[in-house]
Amino acid sequence: MHDMVLDLICSLSSDENFISILDNVGWHAPNLQRKFRRLSLQNIRAKIHNHQFDSTVLSKVRTFAVFSTISCDWLPSLSSFQFLRVLDLGNCGSQKSSSGISLKYVCDLIHLRYLGLQDTNVNELPMDIGKLQLLQTLNTRRSNIKELPPSFVRLRNLICLHVDGGVSLLKGMSNLMSLEVLSGIQVPLSPHTVKELRHLTEVRELSFNCLEMEQDLINILIESLGNLHKLQELSIGYGGKLIGCMGESWVPPPHLREFISWDPYRDDLSWRLPKWINSTSLPHLSSLTIDVEELDGDDIQIIGMLPALQYLSLSATNAIGSLVVRADAFPSAISCRFNLFRTPICILLGAMPMVQHLEFPVCAWSIASGEVDSVLGHLPSLEHVEVMLIYENFSGMQKARREVINTAQAWLRCEAEAHPKCPTIVC
Repeated sequence: MHDMVLDLICSLSSDENFISILDNVGWHAPNLQRKFRRLSLQNIRAKIHNHQFDSTVLSKVRTFAVFSTISCDWLPSLSSFQFLRVLDLGNCGSQKSSSGISLKYVCDLIHLRYLGLQDTNVNELPMDIGKLQLLQTLNTRRSNIKELPPSFVRLRNLICLHVDGGVSLLKGMSNLMSLEVLSGIQVPLSPHTVKELRHLTEVRELSFNCLEMEQDLINILIESLGNLHKLQELSIGYGGKLIGCMGESWVPPPHLREFISWDPYRDDLSWRLPKWINSTSLPHLSSLTIDVEELDGDDIQIIGMLPALQYLSLSATNAIGSLVVRADAFPSAISCRFNLFRTPICILLGAMPMVQHLEFPVCAWSIASGEVDSVLGHLPSLEHVEVMLIYENFSGMQKARREVINTAQAWLRCEAEAHPKCPTIVC
């Protein structure tokens, strides 16, 4: 049924000249008399010669998108497009060996608004990319592009920039006053360039990495972040030291909805939960990912009182005292992940009434011995649960320990089967 509906939509779109999709079936007989407006090449598996398209056919194309991993030597030259506004070459292969498209012509597409080079083997952007004065979105994620050319800072209408972590901010980035999304940038070691970040006051989404930053540079970065009052989503990679300093002096913007701090190596974590993570400072925060060295029960309660929080991923190396989720905590949470904990978490009746996905640690001996009840019955909306069984405090032999684990797992599975929603369980 879905395939039939899709075929009907594609047919009607083509009849109305809204969009023309050429795939491995329809490629061999394109209507060369039609002047395409929006053209998409998909799943081409045969070697095609580019004489099937001439400049007349492509002269009025506004959107050209390629979704094909085949060798693309047959694709038309960008010089054929006179009024192109959207160019998406994602999954199209490299510009030299596969795509056959020389990016040197991209700078002649003066009407271009969107340039998608994600998942390509393109190695560099043209030096004159600054000529694309109408460009609004540039996406080079998962490509081989490691730096931006100097003329890039002339793209004053650029709204969205998506790059990979090795690409650094350029001197002159403060010219990009229209930027609203800046994703994947590596913070440079130049204080002058970091200061320019404060001028990008329209930024709503910011994602960056900050490896090997000295204290003076961290202070400048915090000052710059403090000037981004429209910020709604903030993601910081390898920023444990930065997060620690932000905990004392940074005031989050009032409409922050998402905060992510990640470090896969966990080399330099923030020591404690930042003081600005509280319900007063973050009334609209709906997603929080953070990794700290130490956590205590008060921290759990502070996070649990964030009124809009729906998604939580919380990791800690050490826990101080008992960790209890109180009855009024996490009223809006849908997904909660408590990672890398060595201390069990106790979830009281009434907490997390809306949680659907839960990952948490629990003491295997407490479950197996009946000392505490499983928390699954307390969570009416639960659909999936992953339980990390902890047995560090159990001093029995290996065989006895295995029996405790098996008993705890059996109890948890019984609890899941008895739950009204029969959630899937991993333990």
